[in-house]
Order: sequence, then C-alpha cells, then structure tokens
Amino acid sequence: MLFVLISLVFSCSIPTNKEHLALDIEKIQIPIDENFLNTYQVWDSYYENKESKLLAYNATRHSFDLFSLDKQSTLNQIPLEREGPDGIDKVDGLDFHNEDSVFLYSRGKLYISSLNGKISKVHSLYELFNFDGGGEPSINFYFKLRYNPVSKSVAFFIVYHNTDQKSKGNLPLIGLLNLETLETNYLPIYHTDFFKENYGNVGFVTYLGFNNFFEGNMIFNYQYQSNIYSLNTKGKLKEGKEVKHILPLINLDNIDSHAINNTHYLSPIPDPWRKLIYRFNWEAPIKGKEILFLKKKTSLTVFDSKLKKLQHYSLPDYTYQINNWFATKKGLFLNLAHPANPALKENTLEFHVVKLRNDKF
Repeated sequence: MLFVLISLVFSCSIPTNKEHLALDIEKIQIPIDENFLNTYQVWDSYYENKESKLLAYNATRHSFDLFSLDKQSTLNQIPLEREGPDGIDKVDGLDFHNEDSVFLYSRGKLYISSLNGKISKVHSLYELFNFDGGGEPSINFYFKLRYNPVSKSVAFFIVYHNTDQKSKGNLPLIGLLNLETLETNYLPIYHTDFFKENYGNVGFVTYLGFNNFFEGNMIFNYQYQSNIYSLNTKGKLKEGKEVKHILPLINLDNIDSHAINNTHYLSPIPDPWRKLIYRFNWEAPIKGKEILFLKKKTSLTVFDSKLKKLQHYSLPDYTYQINNWFATKKGLFLNLAHPANPALKENTLEFHVVKLRNDKF
C-alpha cells in the first residue's frame, strides 16, 4: 500500500543536485505470534527462487526466524543448539550466502552453518588473529558480518583493548581472514586526521561503519565524521567529502552527554539496484540541549555511486528502530519498532519500504 502523504513521513531538505529524487513509501506488515519478535538486531535478506526472504536471529529463543517479505508472512523458526557439535553461542553477526553456508559471528568465533543449524566449521578468531587482549576481531551493529566470495575472506573491525586513545590512531582498524588459507592480514584503514589531532577524544563514537560491498568496493565510514569512503580491491581509497565532525570530548566525566549531544554517523548501506548509498544519522539536538538517547532524532542522507551527496531527509520522531534497516531489490526497509513509537504493535513485524527514484538511473 503506497502512502499518499509522503511529506508527513519524510521531510526533504533542499536537494544538493539538480535532479530531485522521487520517493514512494510502502508499508509491509507481517503478522507474528509469541514465538517471533517485532524487531531484530541481527538479520540478513536474500532471494530464493525470485522470492525475497528475511533471515533473523532470535536471541530470546536462540533460533533462526525466517520470513517472506513478498508474501508478508512467517515461514519457519529453526531452533539452534547451544551445546554439542552443533552448539552455537549468542549470535552477533549473520550473513546468508546459501542454505549450506550461513556465516555466523559470536565473540571469538566464526561459524559456518547450514540454514537448519548444522555446523560445518568453527574458526577460533582469537587463535587466528593471535589475540592477546590487544586487537580483537569484532562484528557489531555498526560493522556487519559479510563474506566476500571473490577474495574468499571475511572482514572484522579491530577493537583495541588496554590501548590509549592516542595510540589507537596509528593502528589498523580492519582485519581480514581468508577462509581458504586461514591467513590473516590488515587493510590500510586507520583513524582520520581529526581523530589523531584530537588524541582520539571522540568519546563513545569510535566505531567504523560497514554494511556491505558495492560494485566490488568496500563502503565504510567513521561514526564521528560525515564523510564516506570506498576502498577497492587494489587498496585505492576514495573519499566522499562532506567534512563535518563531532565536537571533541574535553571532560571524560561527560562522556554520556557528549554522545547524546553529538551526531552519530551510522553505517552506509549500498543499494546496487538503484546505484545509491544510504547513510542514517543519529542527530544532535539542534540547540545543543541535552536529551535522552531515546529521544535523539534520525535523518537519512543519500549518495550516488560516486559518493556524491544527493539528498537529505529528516525522519519522523519515535518511529524507526535504530540500525534496523537494510536494502533489497524492493527498496530500503526501515523497521517500525522505535521503543517510544505509540503505534508499535507486539503482534506485527512492520517496515516502511522506501523507494527512491531518479530518471537517470
């Protein structure tokens, strides 16, 4: 069902290019029972026999929950084992490659599982990366698990424990694991000059954002800076400049209010079907007034395939669950599950599907 009054849902700033991006919004509602959830933190979309599906990890029931996005229905719930040869720890990252190769991340481990939960391989990341409490290979809400079939590798965000902020500026942030050779190496990706000039005083906003590859390139950003970047297979880096930074953290006692009062630039999401890149922003209060994390506004910035900024949209308050968005051939899915959403339904998994169009695409 298309929403006629789109302006009530998305408000658009002045376009940064001459072509205005046309916008349609469709609402998808999947009825669920008590076994399923109305919001998921870990999920991946894929196509099977031309049907668009969603695979999600249910932490409450420790299961794979499977949905049809086309038919707007639940398909299956597959319980996972916690112990034994098919035992899986709590899942923090999921990437569906095919029914026999579902990549799963749990702290310190990378699993390769079938869709029915049978484990074929378990890789100890601490051993492979020689983790000694310093640089830990990690996957989280901001840096997604993605297997690259071309390089046969998986990328991890490296978290440095017991390392001062100043030193972190000179340490590589992305580690690669080749699943054929089990060799590890690091990409030439470091914190920005802004980070180094301020001795890493960016508070909580230190993660790298990565959602997926785009035309063979790795698209990523820094939470504390509005630029986005593209890294090709030859290690050449391209920067889409917007040049906005958060304010440095001066007083460590104000680390919570610093995070609330600054914009978090969230992970860029490539859309290969429309040749676009989406980047959500967890906005700072307009007048710098301290508010709660729950009340921070969100916005959406759209870039073209060359990292040029096209459009900026303000999103409605208390509507979408932060970080619960993904792109498919159908459009950009936004989960209608903000904890303060007055229309939140316990018995429905709901999305707005945003479709952006430009005649030149």
